[in-house]
Amino acid sequence: MSFSYRQFAPRPGLSHLVDAYWLNVCEPEAEPRPPARVLPDGCIDLVLRAEPGSRQLFASALSTEPYEIVERPGSWFVGVRFRPAMARVVLDVPPAECRDANIEAVAIDPGFAELARRLGDASQPLEALALIQAEVEARARQSESRAAPRRVRQALALLQGGEPASSRQLAERLGMAERSLQREMVAWAGLAPKVLARIFRMQRATQLIRGGERSLAEVAIETGYADQPHMTRELRRLTGRAPAAHLPP
Repeated sequence: MSFSYRQFAPRPGLSHLVDAYWLNVCEPEAEPRPPARVLPDGCIDLVLRAEPGSRQLFASALSTEPYEIVERPGSWFVGVRFRPAMARVVLDVPPAECRDANIEAVAIDPGFAELARRLGDASQPLEALALIQAEVEARARQSESRAAPRRVRQALALLQGGEPASSRQLAERLGMAERSLQREMVAWAGLAPKVLARIFRMQRATQLIRGGERSLAEVAIETGYADQPHMTRELRRLTGRAPAAHLPP
């Protein structure tokens, strides 16, 4: 195949920190294709972008809108996707600073210069991915104390599960003031609870739509939208496409 995307589960001891390791390869003989669309997911990745003649190691943008990446023949990407609010264990940077902007890894920590040098010598994507995985595991062992506090993790679990209905209700559920919740979520996840709730709801909706087992109206109600038009508006904002565009071929 000219293009290939693969992802790999983390070791069991890191599953609370890492969502997945991944690689995306565009072979030299591949025909150009439309830019790849990246949807908001509440996550920050550590990414190596390798193109003929250049390598770039960076923390990916924490986006609230879809954006596109041009995949040129002969290029490849490898990376690690951290779970929401967990990137700070390895990338000692406030997540809010990553909003809508990539940040060079060495600007976060000059210690990444050595990893960047070794990645520059890597001739294959899997070799580069192994180097990133080893670096992440080493930094995680040294920096576990930087993990998000328990109530932030509890808030994220509730939001990802589709409840409760508002930031106020979420704060009450956790026994804290709404302002305190907002402040802690922005500090650790980079985004306010309401924004994260919208992103997680979009993810649940598009997954159900791709499954093709429910009507769009059923998906809208099941995932907490007021109605199908509400879901249509939200998916257009967050994915750049109408719900029907996510249906299976």
